Amino acid sequence: TRLGIPLADFVTKCLIAAMLVVFHSAWAVSCLAFTVEGSNRSLTITGNQENDYIEIMDDGGGTLRVKGTKYRNVRSLTINTKAGHDRVIYLAAKELSLSSIQIDLGPGDDDAALDLGDVERDVRSEIAGGFGMDAITTTFQAVEACVLAVSIVDGGPDNDEIGCAQHNVAGSVMCVSRGGAGHDDIRCHADNIFAGGEAGCLSDGGSG
Repeated sequence: TRLGIPLADFVTKCLIAAMLVVFHSAWAVSCLAFTVEGSNRSLTITGNQENDYIEIMDDGGGTLRVKGTKYRNVRSLTINTKAGHDRVIYLAAKELSLSSIQIDLGPGDDDAALDLGDVERDVRSEIAGGFGMDAITTTFQAVEACVLAVSIVDGGPDNDEIGCAQHNVAGSVMCVSRGGAGHDDIRCHADNIFAGGEAGCLSDGGSG
């Protein structure tokens, strides 16, 4: 016996208590994690009120990797991080899988860095920074001929940093950057524009 309790009962109670602690810890971690849902060639990632770190690896051919899981035949990506100081990273290994990207960073000081790789089909990327001091960059490594690539970024209120880079352009690229209220830093760069290619930047710093 131990403390007047039979030894077998004491061990059982200790095991139950340990299991409850482990279960509670796992539940807490899952509650703080973002969720990923895939259907109909679309991938939706939803954050919460905490600081989310979302990293998407694009292997090309419609295959995206998130948290070690592969999602295939994806052409559309939607991300809503909600409140918190969130960070979103998108990295295409070679050709971009997507034709549509929509990201809402929500309130908070957020970072988003999109490297969209080689664009071989039309794509439209839209990012809303929301309230807070946000840093948002979009990079096109190459845009093939007869392809239209559009990036639209709205930093929202507060002091934001917005960047857009266009490289090796044989098709058409347009970067639209809106700073909103606050003291914003907007940069747009283009290089290696081939014959027939077009690269454009439209920037609006807003008030402040």
